[in-house]
Amino acid sequence: MSQRVGRNDFDSRVECVDNAQDARAAPAPEGAAAHAASPRLVTRGESEETRPNAFVDWLSFTVSEEHFPRALDWVEALANYLQVPELLHADPERGVAGFKHSATLLVFREGEAVTVGKVAWGGDSQRGRVYLSLSGSLCARVEDWEPLAIVLSLCSARITRVDLAHDDLAGVRSVDQAARWYDEGRFNAGGRSPTCSFQGDWKQVSGSGRTFYVGRKAHGKLLRVYEKGKQLGDPTSPWVRWEVEFHNRDRWIPYEVLTQPGPFLAGAFPVLSFVSEVQLPIRTVRKAVSASLEHLVRYLSQSYGKTINALRLQGLDAEDILAQVIRPGLPSRLKHVVAACEPGAKLYGDNHGES
Repeated sequence: MSQRVGRNDFDSRVECVDNAQDARAAPAPEGAAAHAASPRLVTRGESEETRPNAFVDWLSFTVSEEHFPRALDWVEALANYLQVPELLHADPERGVAGFKHSATLLVFREGEAVTVGKVAWGGDSQRGRVYLSLSGSLCARVEDWEPLAIVLSLCSARITRVDLAHDDLAGVRSVDQAARWYDEGRFNAGGRSPTCSFQGDWKQVSGSGRTFYVGRKAHGKLLRVYEKGKQLGDPTSPWVRWEVEFHNRDRWIPYEVLTQPGPFLAGAFPVLSFVSEVQLPIRTVRKAVSASLEHLVRYLSQSYGKTINALRLQGLDAEDILAQVIRPGLPSRLKHVVAACEPGAKLYGDNHGES
């Protein structure tokens, strides 16, 4: 059963974790915090060396409404954990995405309200869940994702969408390069080759920019390689953005994507190894469960296979042996991914197809 966590509990528990991490961490180099908080737009004097190799550009999640008396209390919590104190919400309005009520997240700039996200709640079909969506403009303000990642873990939240991006300001790896790599099969992760598509001025160049897509949003993983600078109105800009949009369709998206965006972005497709030498794929639920079970079965065989055989030699059949050793519940490494599956889904021995 989920533990109810109130605002004071959140603050105190997150503070404890932060203090423990601060005590273990070495002092950061001067200017490191400024680099981590670099805005997502090109600024004078900015270079590849002064930008993170990857960052979170969109985040949506759902969480049980039991953690706060009112769903809109989440806005204050987000303002605290994301360190964006001016984050506010508009008056509640009609719902979205199957939720009965919703409110727009806002920040004010030069006296004008800028929409930076959405919170939604209510409705019998939602079974007491609250939905929050944070746009790229809000994500760009976040200097440290760790407090929110901790809170999401404490709440057993489910990340439903996250966009991870890498900016190539010099355009070294262009949309044309992405298309060539696709033709060379470098996006194939061992299963079927993902689909691709093109959008923008590929035939009649107007300077408005081009986009190359790999994968499908409906399948839970879509790569966009697009000319970001041209999209923003500079027809001569070389700036290219590589961005993967993950959805939780048949996937459990781990909280670590917020604190380790580079390895998870790199793990989306083999060709993205230029983002990070460490590649952490977000596998489909079936592949994740199957791979974990295979590992656990190997461990079971190596550690206790002889014990099981000794019981068999004593005349116990398979059912008797199971009765002796079986325990209710699931291994901890399987709990989250199994929870994301449909009841009764066959998960073991099906470790093929798209990751």
